[in-house]
Order: sequence, then C-alpha cells, then structure tokens
Amino acid sequence: MVNHSAIKLAFLDQIEGFGQCPTQLFFQPHPVKNNIRSVQVKSENNNHHEKNLHKKEDKKKEITHKIIKQKEEEQKKRQANEKINTKKDSIKKNEQQQSKNEENEINEENKKGKEVEEEKAEKGGVEKEGVEKERVEREEVEKEEVKKQGRKKEKKKIKKENDEKDKGKIFLNCHKIETNFLFSIKHGIGDIQIQKEDNKNEKIVCVQKKRLLIPLEYNKFIDWSFPDNSLRVLNNNLKLILIKEKPHYGKISVSTISSNGKYLLTAGHDLIINIWKLTPRKKIQNENLKHRKKIKQKLIERCYGHQSIIKTMDISIIYSIFISGDQEKNCFLWDLQKARIIRKLGTFQSQLTKIQINQYNGDIFTCAGKEMKLWTINGKLIAHSPSYSKNNISQTEKIISSVICPVDHLKIYFYFITGYNTGKIKFWKNIKNKRKKKSNNDTIYQFKLIWSSQNLGKGPVTALCLTKDKKKLYYSIGNKVSYLSIPMTN
Repeated sequence: MVNHSAIKLAFLDQIEGFGQCPTQLFFQPHPVKNNIRSVQVKSENNNHHEKNLHKKEDKKKEITHKIIKQKEEEQKKRQANEKINTKKDSIKKNEQQQSKNEENEINEENKKGKEVEEEKAEKGGVEKEGVEKERVEREEVEKEEVKKQGRKKEKKKIKKENDEKDKGKIFLNCHKIETNFLFSIKHGIGDIQIQKEDNKNEKIVCVQKKRLLIPLEYNKFIDWSFPDNSLRVLNNNLKLILIKEKPHYGKISVSTISSNGKYLLTAGHDLIINIWKLTPRKKIQNENLKHRKKIKQKLIERCYGHQSIIKTMDISIIYSIFISGDQEKNCFLWDLQKARIIRKLGTFQSQLTKIQINQYNGDIFTCAGKEMKLWTINGKLIAHSPSYSKNNISQTEKIISSVICPVDHLKIYFYFITGYNTGKIKFWKNIKNKRKKKSNNDTIYQFKLIWSSQNLGKGPVTALCLTKDKKKLYYSIGNKVSYLSIPMTN
C-alpha cells in the first residue's frame, strides 16, 4: 500500500496510460535451441536466395521487352509526324506560289494603266494635270479605307474587354475584384478560419494539410500527419493536449468536425468511419497535472458500409446527419445519432472530390470532378451544372474546395463559390428553371455562372473562407494565402 498522495497519483496515472503488469510471468527457463533446426533453416535460406535470383532475371527480361516495344512505337510516331509535316510544307508552298502569281498579275495591270496615262499626258499638259489629280484622289480614298478597317478592329477589341468586365456586374455591383497577398507557409495549407479577438478586430488562422481547426475559438487543431498513424490535439503553441494511438487499422484519409466543435468524424484506409465526441475536462486541482489532457475524446460509434477509401465528408448538427463519398463514386447519407445509412445518392460520372451540407436548409452540394449537383435530404436532385453531359466535362479541371452563402434574408437562393485544381475561382447561383418544354431530366433549379477568375496562381485552390459581411474571400494556393475584395449585392 502507498500512503503518500503524490506517489499514489503517479502510479494511477501510469496504470491509466500503459496498464498494470504482473511481477512475474514465467516460472521455468526457456528450452535450448537444437543444432539440427539451424542447419535446416540455412538450407531453406539458400533455396529462397536461388528463387529470388530467378525472379530478378525474369524481371530484367520483361523490362528489356518493354523498352524494345516503346522504341518501336516511338519510331512509328516519328514516321507519322514526318508524313504530316511533309504534307503541310507542300500545302504552304502551293499557297505561296498562288499568292506570288496574283501579285504579279496585279503589278502587270498597274504597269499597263501607267503606260496608258503617260501616253495621254504626252499629248497635252492639261491632260497631265488631270491624271495627277486622279492619282491623288485614289491614294486618299485608299488611305481612308485602311483607317476605317483599323478603327473597326479596335472597336471590336474594346467591346470584348467591356463584355468580360460586365459579366460580374450582376454579382459585384459594378466593382472590380482586387487580389491581395497576405502571407505564406512552408507546407501546403489545408484549412482557413477567422478568429475573433474582440468585437471589432478579426484574425486569420490557417493550418497545414492533414490538420483541422477546432471551432469556436480556433485556438486548437487536430493533426493526423504523424508516421505512427496517431490522432493528436495540439495548441497554437504546438503543445500536446491529447493523443489517440491507432484510431484506425492504417492511415487516416479524411476528417471533419462539427460547427460547434463537439463531434469529430475520421475515416481511414480500413473503410471505417469513427464518430468521436470532444468534451472539455473539469478543472484539475493538482498543479502537477494541470498540463495534462484538457479535452476528453470518446469513441461513440463505428460506421461500416463503404467498399473503397473514403475521400470526402461533411457533418451537420442542426439536421443530425453526415455524408461521405469514396473512390468508387458512391455517396451515402448517414444518421448521426443511430450511425446508420439513410440512403444512397444518385450516380456520378467521376470520382467525388468535394461534398458540403448547406447549414441553412439541409441541401447537399456534391462535386464530382467538374460536375456539380444539388440534392435534398430526401435524395431528390434539385439542380445540376451546365456541364451535365459526358461530352462537355473536362477530365483535367476538378473542384477541390467550396463555400455556400445565402443571397438574401429569405435564404431561398444561394451563392456557390468553388475553387479548382487549375487555380481558378468561380461564383455560381441557383436560379429557377424557366424552360417551357420540360423533360424528365430537367430540375427545379439550375446553376448559373456569374463570375470566373483567371489562373490566380500555380497550383490548386485548397481552402476557401468567406467573411460574415461577404466583402472578403480568403483563399490559399500552394503555400500562399490571399484574399479577394468582393462587395456583394443583396
């Protein structure tokens, strides 16, 4: 028995973290190894070595065979390109010859005209003056025609520039968008949030990839980037607050957190979704243990249903649901309290890259590559993007990040801001479908493109954050954080 209070607390803390071990496990010594077994092991090792040598030789043969095939294909491509180039050269030569012949014909006609005029001018001095006047008039007419053509081209360019500027006037109230650089981080950025210091002042907080800020204060974050596949909660000063070792049987692929910071979802390569509950611990009276766990993490439920690695998730406490999407184009809607699948959403043409739940009305916004769709909680398709057909979807452009905000206080129409892997940001709005002849594929709403930016940088737009007054949109490309000034209209 331990009577001292400090030593007793130390023992209890050690038992809680590592468990209690017995004093003695074995009562007899281990048996001695046999020499015959060691000889057998050596012979087996030699056989294994010979097999590995044969495998290496087979691999070398396969590699040489592949290299030969690649060279043959390259030669065929070169021959085809040479034929195409020869055809192009012959066509260019023919065009040049035709243009030269036409020029020669024009020059001959001009010479004949000049000779006729000179003959008339020789007959009398009066006739010469008339010929000179005609020449001057012709030259002036030609100059005016050239000037008119140049003016028309300039007007067309000015119209195009004005049309590009006028595209965003509906959304931006005739203001220009301005990009401003703030700061950069060594590694890629995964999450951006706005932290309130006072009632007036605001502070931007961002973390690296495989990290997630905890609301509402945003002074702590969750990290799952460690090689031991552990889940840790750290402070802004990088002090460890909580650690969970091996929460999944493998690496953690995605994690999301609720808007109030109480529920955490993690998904791993074991195809399981874990639901955690984060609660603050009571105040510790002992001064020696005050630096220990300030947050309590409890596993509520494990969810099974996916057959491939989960890539995106989102949660809504208001409607008590969460949604998940995997590599095999499957999207499931779950009940948060019962931890069961409610329904599966419709088919998608490519892999899901971003999923978000509208916290205002419970609609589900899904992005599969460049394709956008809007669903109700009941699984009904409300709206889809203009690139709904297979032919229009480009395989290179993909949506990675998104933000949803209401247009007015009625919260019927919303702005959908999307960030792409090409460094572009686009603003969409859901409007009613006004087609008179509606087919079975038509929906109630459709997405309308209001404004599209150029390539803002080299790399994808990994995170987006919009202020409450809807005047600034913070975004991250690579290691840099910048913002757009966007005065929206109600």
